[in-house]
Order: sequence, then C-alpha cells, then structure tokens
Amino acid sequence: MLRNKGESEQIKLYEEMLAIAQKQEKVLQEEDVDEERLTALIDKRQEIIKKLEALGEIIRSDKILQLMTQIKDLDQNNEVMLRQGMDEIRKKMVEVQQNKKANRAYEPEMRAHDGVFVDFSG
Repeated sequence: MLRNKGESEQIKLYEEMLAIAQKQEKVLQEEDVDEERLTALIDKRQEIIKKLEALGEIIRSDKILQLMTQIKDLDQNNEVMLRQGMDEIRKKMVEVQQNKKANRAYEPEMRAHDGVFVDFSG
C-alpha cells in the first residue's frame, strides 16, 4: 500500500525512467545508432530526474527500490553497449586514417612550382 501521494508520484516517475532506459537499450542495439533519438531520450530522462529532485526526499519503498535496481541494471548494460559502439567507431577512424596514408604513399601530391598562365582568348 502506498504511504502517500509523494510515493505514487515517485513510482510513476521511476516507471517512466525505466521505460526510457528500455528504449535507450533498443536504440543502442540497432546497427546504426540513431544519435538524435538517443539524445532525445537522455533529455527526457533528465527532465524526470529534475522532477524527482523537486519532490524532495526519495521514499524507500520496496516498489521504488525495485524500479531503481532495474534502472541501474539497464544503465550498466547500456553503458557497456555505448562503450563498445564508441570503440568500433574509433577502430573505423584509425582504419580510415591508415587508408588515407596508404593512398598518399601511392599518389604523390601534384605541386606546381611555377605559375602558368594560359591565354585561351585567341
């Protein structure tokens, strides 16, 4: 049974935060992560955190603690996926840089030593 209205408000906000964490997980599992969508979810979550802070003290009911644990577990998994994605991007960037170096080695830059003027007028 809920102790008061504050507890029910906190439960509602934590349930929203859990739903957002689940959406973040789905976005991070996509092959091409939609950065805009991920940022929007993070922004929504930040709004919820502000609302929770405005309510004051966190009520430590079993339901709230359960929700907090679920959110924490999802956050940890999401962080791992995010870090793996960032590592993959870094590896691709290194590969691109190496390919650029290789291309430059086989295709020297064309440099003009003296200026040349060509008059096509006549």
